[in-house]
Amino acid sequence: MRALGRTAVASAVLAASCVCGCSSTPRPLLPPTLVGSWRGAQRSDLLEIAPGGVVVVEGQGMPIRVGRCLVDGNTLTIRYQLGSESCPEEPGSYTFTVDGGTLSLVELTETCVDRRLVLSQSFVRSPDR
Repeated sequence: MRALGRTAVASAVLAASCVCGCSSTPRPLLPPTLVGSWRGAQRSDLLEIAPGGVVVVEGQGMPIRVGRCLVDGNTLTIRYQLGSESCPEEPGSYTFTVDGGTLSLVELTETCVDRRLVLSQSFVRSPDR
């Protein structure tokens, strides 16, 4: 429950700081199957992905990271924006598959050791709260 509140706050902060173009037909930024709260199957880390592309990564014993993500086909790219003092601003890219309630990520390019540690596992969709 606590983490979902952070996602809402992070969404508001990032939305306020971004200038976005408008279009007559809104389209989702991310596939609906990717959006939601995910728990690491091996380490119970938290990965939250909001419909507008805000992402929260909470690894055990690590600071909470907030950033943005983009999807191009089956490639998920994450760039931290807040709390990135130990990780570079460079994005990390992963291929992803969602099969039922399981999200699998495979690293393509990654320079952030902490992000790699958290994302190098399968995730299980958390039940709606």
